[in-house]
Amino acid sequence: MSFSGLDNAPSLTDDEQIEVAQQYEERADHLELDTFPTNTALTDDSEEWIKSLTGPGAKLLVGPRGCGKTHLMRFAFTKCIADADLPLAVYINLNRYYTLEPLLRRRPDAMTTFYIWVLANIVLGLHESVQAFNVATSGQSVDVDSLLEFDKSEVSDLIGAYEKSLALSSGLDAVVNRLTIDRVKQLLVRKGAAIPR
Repeated sequence: MSFSGLDNAPSLTDDEQIEVAQQYEERADHLELDTFPTNTALTDDSEEWIKSLTGPGAKLLVGPRGCGKTHLMRFAFTKCIADADLPLAVYINLNRYYTLEPLLRRRPDAMTTFYIWVLANIVLGLHESVQAFNVATSGQSVDVDSLLEFDKSEVSDLIGAYEKSLALSSGLDAVVNRLTIDRVKQLLVRKGAAIPR
């Protein structure tokens, strides 16, 4: 079968193919949070994994692509949002790291850029965690803007600029100068403690 004009269309690059696959593939990180509690069936093993994920200490989930690692993480995240006895969780997705890989060959500050990109994703995740908490709790509300020191749209713009290799505006440069590991750690500890649980 042939379509007029499409026979001569250029083929997609590897990066474009990945992007298209991510747009049309149903993935746990694309689902709304409210779908997880009602659409997740836990086995005895997975209940133990969720208990471990919502407990203290570092965890490492290992498995092939598509086995449900992200689904478990997102489900654990929703459990933490809904249960005041569990810790405040911050879920971030760093699967677009590959967009920054070309910087390694073009810029001497590529690693610094990558670190800032990760910190920006953590701040964005913290913002979304506080918003999810606001939605999940009835009668309690946290003013996200006064709680966080970074504007969500500016942080999103910074992430987008890095992923598209765009030059930063002076406003985004100011955000970069404020994003440090110590500051993000303080936000996580201080803001997590400020949310009524």
